[in-house]
Amino acid sequence: WSDRGLFLLSAAVSLAGATTLEQPREVTVGEGNAVTIQCSMKDDHMMNFIMFWYRQGPRGALEWICTGNHAYGEGFKDHFKASLEESKNIYT
Repeated sequence: WSDRGLFLLSAAVSLAGATTLEQPREVTVGEGNAVTIQCSMKDDHMMNFIMFWYRQGPRGALEWICTGNHAYGEGFKDHFKASLEESKNIYT
């Protein structure tokens, strides 16, 4: 299992219109070290959406990491922990 890759986030669009997601363009960390990736939302509340985390490999293929904070892709549950911090409207 390799933890290298670019992490992407996608969100469903509400019926009221599009929302703006903010997250760092990239995060660099040494191999074997923990990293926290955050995504915040303007103009709406994270709890109104189902969040999906993906990893993009070097050849461009997307791998599903998790949905919300309860469903994880194969091989990811022991390596990732997703959570929603409602008071700050941030998903990590």
